[in-house]
Amino acid sequence: MPNIWKRVKQGAIFYVLALISPEMINAMPFTATPQLQFSERYFENFDARTNLRSDDYISSAVASLQLEYKFPQGHLGTSYSFESTYSRNNNLTNKFNGNHSGSLDYTYGARRWSAGIKGSVVSTPSGESISQLNEGVLIHGTDFLQESAGVNGKYLLSRQWDISMSYDYVNNEYTSVQYVDSETHSASSSLVETLSSFDQLALMGGVNYFRYKPGSNSKSLTSNVQWTHRAGEFTVIQAGAGVGVTTGWSVFGLFDLNLNRKIERGSVSADYSRNMGSGGGMAGTSTINQQVTVSVSKTLWQDLNGNISASYGDSIGAIPGSNYHARSWNNTVGLSYLLLKWLNSSLSYIHYDQDTEGRVTESLRSNQFLLMLSTNLSPWRPF
Repeated sequence: MPNIWKRVKQGAIFYVLALISPEMINAMPFTATPQLQFSERYFENFDARTNLRSDDYISSAVASLQLEYKFPQGHLGTSYSFESTYSRNNNLTNKFNGNHSGSLDYTYGARRWSAGIKGSVVSTPSGESISQLNEGVLIHGTDFLQESAGVNGKYLLSRQWDISMSYDYVNNEYTSVQYVDSETHSASSSLVETLSSFDQLALMGGVNYFRYKPGSNSKSLTSNVQWTHRAGEFTVIQAGAGVGVTTGWSVFGLFDLNLNRKIERGSVSADYSRNMGSGGGMAGTSTINQQVTVSVSKTLWQDLNGNISASYGDSIGAIPGSNYHARSWNNTVGLSYLLLKWLNSSLSYIHYDQDTEGRVTESLRSNQFLLMLSTNLSPWRPF
């Protein structure tokens, strides 16, 4: 009897895939890519709560698998990863933690149009101990579940013009009563004109709905213009500006500026952005986030690479009367080296400093040293 049910399930999956795209069943390329990652981390102030701050050594192992079907009009991909962590100095019941994440995406396109769907689930049962970054702010750990899904479509009006639309849903849930669960619905559209082989202009608009549990709801409308310029072979500049209106008719500006330049055996990038966020479970309201980041990466010698980055972030409650405000500084210096053709290694130092006001955030300073080994395996093809 179990074999019969197994065959029924296999047949049902085969039939659904055939309805989505017959080409997928016609033995087009299939790949499976496994990956393993091991890390050892020293974490100063691993618990963000003032009265419980201490240092810890955290070991981590991650196993992941990515599957992909490719066919002439698109692809179907799925991935799964499991992370196991061990904290030496954590005396609570969660010395061992297991984090799960999975995703699914499907795209299909014809000559003038394309469409796609995606979904993902992330579960991080980190308990009430290890601090974690949440929308750029370091907070004490909590069990966290995130579910997301989205659809998108694009249509080529002409050689110069195309239009696209998308809808995204994100649901965040926390076990700690200090955090605010949130549900986000976002719909957006854009009209893009290709001015030349070097310039592109985009007009974009969006509607966002934030639902907080417990708490009130928040809505926003956004509209902005974005220009992309390719200055020769090595430099890309992207700049945008717009306006947003949120609940209570609060008006705020939207800005983004991005510079990427290739240098000899490396690259340099500088970014500035001002946009809206969901509050990351901390603010209980939508937030206005600003961030400045500068990073440099360079090949120092053969298979030895170096990188350095510095960023500053500022986040405030978007609704009048909100007392949430967070400022953070994050600096990273790292080296990576290819030990074997299939094995990478890296060593990083991370300094984090934040000054916050709000219901679940606290000001703190933290230093981390991270040693990591990760595999670099080629995709496996069964046929």
